[in-house]
Amino acid sequence: MAISKGFTVIIGMMEIRAMQRTDEGEVPAQKSSADSYHVYHRGSGRLRSKDREFDTAFERCIARALRRCAWIPLDSEPGPSPGFFY
Repeated sequence: MAISKGFTVIIGMMEIRAMQRTDEGEVPAQKSSADSYHVYHRGSGRLRSKDREFDTAFERCIARALRRCAWIPLDSEPGPSPGFFY
């Protein structure tokens, strides 16, 4: 079997990898042939979760990224109302 690079999405400090089950275990896969999506922390490489649907893994990563980068305006900073993200 040829080794493929697979489908990977990086969101902040999280990484989603498409995986496929084979006789050799779980291996990287293209999105169209993925059986599951593994979410890893990019700093430690630790597996955080396994999801069957890409949308579930993506929403998990986006929610975590938004919690980490909440925008809080300074008093002297002109601009949009709080809660607006650039």
